[in-house]
Amino acid sequence: MMDSYTRRLSLALLTGVILFGTGQWPRDAANISIFNAFFHPTTMPIITEF
Repeated sequence: MMDSYTRRLSLALLTGVILFGTGQWPRDAANISIFNAFFHPTTMPIITEF
C-alpha cells in the first residue's frame, strides 16, 4: 500500500538507525532518542510493511 516515495523515505530512516546502532555515527543523547522513537510500537508496522 505504500507508494515508492514513502518506501524510500522509510528505507532511508532505517539506514540511519543502522548507522546509529553500529556506531558509524557518534552516539549521543540525540541519536539514542531518535533510535528509541523509530522503534516505538506505533512506527514498527511501517518496517514490517516491507
